Amino acid sequence: MSDIKKQTHILIDNLTDEQVEHIYNIMRSIKILSIPTVEPDEFDLSLIKEAEDDNKEYTDINNFVRELGLDPNELQN
Repeated sequence: MSDIKKQTHILIDNLTDEQVEHIYNIMRSIKILSIPTVEPDEFDLSLIKEAEDDNKEYTDINNFVRELGLDPNELQN
């Protein structure tokens, strides 16, 4: 075990369980954030294009409510 790991163990042993939990959560979030970013492959690019194509049709929520035959002003309260 490296010296820094030994020193870390000593520090952690002297902390309360609550303090250790906070440190654990910080370490865990750092690990999650360190997931490498990779370039999308052909499959990823096809999924991105499909999602973009599916989202070209956009309608305002009020227009959608009107298309359903409802009055958006009556639904707000």
